[in-house]
Amino acid sequence: MVGFQEDGEKVFKFIRSIRSLDEYKLDILNSVIGEKLKNDKEFFEKLMDYYSFGVFFKYAGEKLKSDRKFILKLLKKYPSCFEYVDDKFKKDEDIVRLAVKEFGLNLEFVDEKFKKDRDLVLMAVRDCGLAIKYADEELQKDREIVLEAIKEDGLILSELRDEFKKDKEIVKLALENSEGIAIEYVDETLQNDPEIIEIFEKIKKEVCKKVGMTDAECDEFYSL
Repeated sequence: MVGFQEDGEKVFKFIRSIRSLDEYKLDILNSVIGEKLKNDKEFFEKLMDYYSFGVFFKYAGEKLKSDRKFILKLLKKYPSCFEYVDDKFKKDEDIVRLAVKEFGLNLEFVDEKFKKDRDLVLMAVRDCGLAIKYADEELQKDREIVLEAIKEDGLILSELRDEFKKDKEIVKLALENSEGIAIEYVDETLQNDPEIIEIFEKIKKEVCKKVGMTDAECDEFYSL
């Protein structure tokens, strides 16, 4: 069995043979991949190239997770592997900035000091609005950051502080950038605001027309 576990070709074929490989089945890799193979760059690159799935790096060895040059290369292709790199790299400014630039949600895994870095947080939310939930609490109050996050994804209105759910400008952007679905997260003080209702109804009409919904289907969809 040891011979098989260290044979990259055979292990790769075995992994490919697993039907509907998902995150719940991936833990089998801990026992399938041999200790030497866990630090084989070529094997892990091949695996991630085949599946386009950075999570495979979770099963790499500590030596590979500590290889700075290799990490920099991987982040450009599979930035989601950042979660599994050695912790020292989560304090490495160059690597942190690359990881967040390529995938905003990597803000979740950086050292706490970087979550207070305004420029880095702006970079993160411009890539993925949801990243705002991982920013330092003070920066979650920063209106410019909130606006940038909402522009990227209106649905993150649900993650914002209550005062922003009452902010008409932010609510308008949220509706425009969520096909109107963010209406359910709007503070009740604006739920009956004529201007907000007008914007919502206009977006709703445009979306339903584009999709080809009947009036009844449209009303049902937006009432879910």
